[in-house]
Amino acid sequence: MGNSNSAIPPEIEKFEANTPLTRQEIIQAFQQFNDIAKYYRRTPHKDGTIRLLVKDVKKAVPQLSDNPLGTRIVKIFSIDGEHVEFVDYLEMVSAFSRQADRQTKLDIAFLLYDYDNDGCLGKNDLTRACRKMANSKSLDKDLVETVADLTLRESDLDGDHTLSKFEFEQILATVPNFHELFRFEVTDLRLK
Repeated sequence: MGNSNSAIPPEIEKFEANTPLTRQEIIQAFQQFNDIAKYYRRTPHKDGTIRLLVKDVKKAVPQLSDNPLGTRIVKIFSIDGEHVEFVDYLEMVSAFSRQADRQTKLDIAFLLYDYDNDGCLGKNDLTRACRKMANSKSLDKDLVETVADLTLRESDLDGDHTLSKFEFEQILATVPNFHELFRFEVTDLRLK
């Protein structure tokens, strides 16, 4: 990081072409990523990439540390479920940015609920998400299961006892400002 271009990611043109972020936002994300790495003393691997731990990113980004789904969000973007490289961090920042399109946000929202990664949302996915969003393991089990059952009963259009991506998107279509609600901007880091 000794040269004058160390604050600019080496592939910035590629990032500009493949994300809705501006050049300045990409540089800001790069600086944030490097600040997190420096704070947690993460050093480059043999291949030169820096990998942060999912927990480090969650702790450092206030919008994630304050979110009951924060760990899940970071894991969705991580390279292996445990580590985050800059490209992963940038993809996450981009997906939750104001400029990201609605379909990108719908895709990420679906992944947040699909805990077993089977491409559909079953009762277990819905109960797990409900518990996470309520930030409590002490919720009444029957109440959580009732919410999951009602969600499936009302939204499962094909009767397979799961929600497909299409069915999930139909639920979110009833939330007119979903695109605006499903976003955050990393302006400051929490490095203490």
